[in-house]
Amino acid sequence: MRKIILAITLLYSMSWALLGGAGFYGLQDQFTISADSVMEFEIDESNRADLIRTEMKRPIGLGGFAYLDILPVDLEVFGEISFSSYEYQFRTFDATSGGWLDTLSNSIKFPWARYSYGFTVRKPIFKVPMFRINAGAGINMAGVLPIIDEKYIVDSWINQPLNQSEDQQGVFEGYLKDKIKEEIKKKYAGAHVQIGVQFKPLLIPFALYVNARYTIFMSDGVLLDKKGFLNLWAGLAFHI
Repeated sequence: MRKIILAITLLYSMSWALLGGAGFYGLQDQFTISADSVMEFEIDESNRADLIRTEMKRPIGLGGFAYLDILPVDLEVFGEISFSSYEYQFRTFDATSGGWLDTLSNSIKFPWARYSYGFTVRKPIFKVPMFRINAGAGINMAGVLPIIDEKYIVDSWINQPLNQSEDQQGVFEGYLKDKIKEEIKKKYAGAHVQIGVQFKPLLIPFALYVNARYTIFMSDGVLLDKKGFLNLWAGLAFHI
């Protein structure tokens, strides 16, 4: 019996004493963006607008990671992207002519996306053969598509005044799309904490991971009315 226990202990030690690994995971961001309805808000001295937006559901996505665990602490790098969508309706009112420039549009489905990449230092806080609980912290960079809200429309309108003879709605929606394409190129710094479990069967070069990561942005306004967010992910890694 003692030889069996010794052999199992040796195999367990060998199974963790490798270089590290790399893998992929699926994720879900644990936040939603509430529906909003803002009627007849002021854009400028001559124009007002109506905006109706539906709720944005929890984003889902994919990620990849690689880690090194031959040091006293494990080093991990990751990159991920998540997606969701919402619908909105929009129209403008011109005080000069005294009427709405267009009718309230049909609901327009608009995409939302987030990408992040970062670095985590983690360390086992509990371990038994084939199973670990890891905790860690790190830094990251992220880019997001902004949510269309009252402030975003006002800022966009001021920076891109429209010709009253043109189709206001069509022109403005086209401008919003172009502006949002530029917005996602901006990167925002953040910090995160992470905790998760790791299951590594003996003599099998794969490990299963389930993790929770909470990210705090160092800038305001990255996510509408939110300073940070939680995401959950689960994946499979090839243990080198």
